Amino acid sequence: MAVGIATCTCSVCGAQFERRAKKYNRTEANAWAEWAEKNITICPDCWAKQKAAEKAETFKKNTEGIALAELEGSPKQISWATDIRKSFVLKSVEVLDRIRKEATKARYIELRAKTLEEMSAAHWWIEHRDKLEDGVIVTDGWARPGDKD
Repeated sequence: MAVGIATCTCSVCGAQFERRAKKYNRTEANAWAEWAEKNITICPDCWAKQKAAEKAETFKKNTEGIALAELEGSPKQISWATDIRKSFVLKSVEVLDRIRKEATKARYIELRAKTLEEMSAAHWWIEHRDKLEDGVIVTDGWARPGDKD
């Protein structure tokens, strides 16, 4: 085992940072380090900021025209429920991409909007977080999009 250590420079902020990778031998480790120094051009902090900005933009785009319910509960519950709701919206975008039937897609969009507009209790989002993880609202009479489509 050999560890390849690359010293890279961020193209966004200019900071220097290190990347490490375990390889089978010194030759592979050195080759990886050389490749990494040329190709890894963004530091972890800038990458995280870019991903957060992308997620915020996706969330904003997919909640446009929806009057999000103002969450009610303790400050801790509201913070947690806000994260769950954002995650739900982002996952639901992936679900919508997989739905082929337009009628199913429209029904799903309507149900998602209704849920986002009406569910104001932070505890509801927290209690249903496992059911919302896949970006799908599971209720009586509602089949998961893609199950039969």
